[in-house]
Amino acid sequence: MKIKLLSALCLLIAMIGCGNTTNQNANGNPSDDAVHVYCFYGKQRCPTCLAIEKCTQELVEQQYANEAKSGKVRFQPVSIDENEALAGKYEVAWSSLIIDRSGKICNLTDMGFKYARNNPDEFKARLKAEIDKMLHQ
Repeated sequence: MKIKLLSALCLLIAMIGCGNTTNQNANGNPSDDAVHVYCFYGKQRCPTCLAIEKCTQELVEQQYANEAKSGKVRFQPVSIDENEALAGKYEVAWSSLIIDRSGKICNLTDMGFKYARNNPDEFKARLKAEIDKMLHQ
């Protein structure tokens, strides 16, 4: 009961705290043309938050090893407390999954909370599709 309540609370906070800025330009764009995959997190992390980061890292390491090595795809876990400026740029206040390429932003937080823990294959497939879209723009 407590675990379900905690998971529901984490999901609610993530949904409230994250502005869905899908495919909108942001101020202070990265100066390079890389696809930046940011996994924002807070001090307390629920199992779903941990699954989002784990699955994202696995996908980047397995499917984008060459692109990561060349700097075309960059995965970065980001502590909101330790990097308030970056969190502020994307208007995130809690766990969030953001992809950014030259100011074109895709917020995949809701999708992450829906699939990462209970259906990681679906999560990875959807995340891969979004990264591929960004790479080919």
